[in-house]
Amino acid sequence: MTKNNQQFREFLRDEVNINQSRIDRLTSGVKGVNGCLKNNLKGYQNMERQGSYALGTLIKPVDNNNEYDADIQIVMNPNDDWDPKDYVDAIHRTLKQNQTYADKLRLKTRCVTIDYAGYFHLDVVPRVTINGKHYICNRRDNKFEPTDGTGYRDWFNEKNRITGGNLKRAVRLLKYLRDHKGNYTAKSILLTTLAGNAIEPSDEGKEAVGTVSDTLVTILTRMDEYLQRHPTMPEIENPVLSTETFNRHWDQTKYANFRRRVHSHAHTASEAFNAESTDEALKNWRKLLGDDFGKGSSGGGNGGGGDSKPKPPGGPSGNRSTAVFAPPVRPRPQYAGSLATESREVETKSIRISDRDLRWISEVQPGLSYNPESNLISGKLVFAEMYDLDDGLLKSVSSHLEDDNRMGIRDRFDVLIRLTFMPTPFNPWPTVIETGKRIQKIMEEQGIANIADMHCYSDCAENRCCLGFQVETGEPFRLPEFIRELVIPFFYRVAYVDRYGLEASKHDLWKTYPHQIEDTKNAYFGDLRAMVKTRRNQRCPCGSGLKHKRCHFDEVRAAKLGGML
Repeated sequence: MTKNNQQFREFLRDEVNINQSRIDRLTSGVKGVNGCLKNNLKGYQNMERQGSYALGTLIKPVDNNNEYDADIQIVMNPNDDWDPKDYVDAIHRTLKQNQTYADKLRLKTRCVTIDYAGYFHLDVVPRVTINGKHYICNRRDNKFEPTDGTGYRDWFNEKNRITGGNLKRAVRLLKYLRDHKGNYTAKSILLTTLAGNAIEPSDEGKEAVGTVSDTLVTILTRMDEYLQRHPTMPEIENPVLSTETFNRHWDQTKYANFRRRVHSHAHTASEAFNAESTDEALKNWRKLLGDDFGKGSSGGGNGGGGDSKPKPPGGPSGNRSTAVFAPPVRPRPQYAGSLATESREVETKSIRISDRDLRWISEVQPGLSYNPESNLISGKLVFAEMYDLDDGLLKSVSSHLEDDNRMGIRDRFDVLIRLTFMPTPFNPWPTVIETGKRIQKIMEEQGIANIADMHCYSDCAENRCCLGFQVETGEPFRLPEFIRELVIPFFYRVAYVDRYGLEASKHDLWKTYPHQIEDTKNAYFGDLRAMVKTRRNQRCPCGSGLKHKRCHFDEVRAAKLGGML
């Protein structure tokens, strides 16, 4: 079995992934369009990336001179005096008045397309929210059509997280196959949905999605199995909006051809993956992906010298060690109401850290120190993190963080972690305090009145940080995971508020559970009780965008079983 990791990395980099100059041009174009509409469009709220642009699955066009497509949605306030067509017309009229765009516009059914000749087509789609539901506007039929691009992005990002980012790469490869072979028709959203449907929660941490080649073979094999069970074209539903299907551009003939091609691709990929020699593997991968795959490479053994992921430096310098750090995680939705209290006795809990944890502190967070007598960790917490809007993941980055990357933040905070603490029913973690009063400084500078907006408990004299809520699981406490998965994401958000403001944080980062609470006595439990009424496949009330079963379902169920709700 050959993984060919190095060849896949090089192939994606050199042949598949859209090049940085095109991304820079797209970013500049979107910024200009958004600025024009923000300043001149009646009812403008904000802009959101959509489609492949939002998912991070854009690829190079087959011909370097060809344009590619990108989509953005312009969220607008509903106007009782407007018909659906008026929203599209308003965007067209606003852009038409700007000389930069006047000669580049095409008015279409659901959007206004801006043609950047030789670069890309940008579809600008208006979206409104009415009675809590999102709609795009069909200009031809003059009707609202349900949509949930944000929900779809969250669904895809969760599937991508399960694969450690390999789903996104596999989708790019599938689109490359479609475009370069040119022997079947399938919209990108259709390919992406079929690929995402092939990934299961149980795949997390398994070899089936361990590398790009693992994931590609898994997806093609499962797609093939699904298609072979359906000789007649099935309906491919939007996973977050069952009223929408994605195969409206297909007919039975096109579907049957796609079904045959996927069957052939799955067979070739399996042969390449299970080849006994590197040369045989390369031969089969080139049969599938073309002669540019692994060009100039004899394979270099099992995976071309690239079977294992590159290891970040560790050791005394303070850089992170692969022995300690797990893959990036999605920060959990947070709640920042009052402390949870119940009329039952709460015992003080004390956690003692191991020698291994002490070594981790000295190597990875040398600004922190541990006092065994008081059982406290204190000092400066330092981090360099980047929130990936496409993945929905917070990731550690090197010291060479680019200053012009909005989502990349390097910062430090004075903290105190009490390992002897009084847990609350839904907060079994050690107490974390921000001791430098920087949160108050940020609130003063940003004009933030309620400390709950900074995700600190509102009825504490000190800056006690709310790290989310979860019932006790019985699993052993691990200091590295606690700091990496809960403490650093909390302070990353605080730093983001410091840089860009509270509203930008709410818009750009992970959604957060509502926290403007008036009745503090029973607020915490009252809000959790509201979750009890939420069904497994409904959206979690916390605002994460995930289904309840993928989010806080287990916590609420455990709370019910424990008699807390």
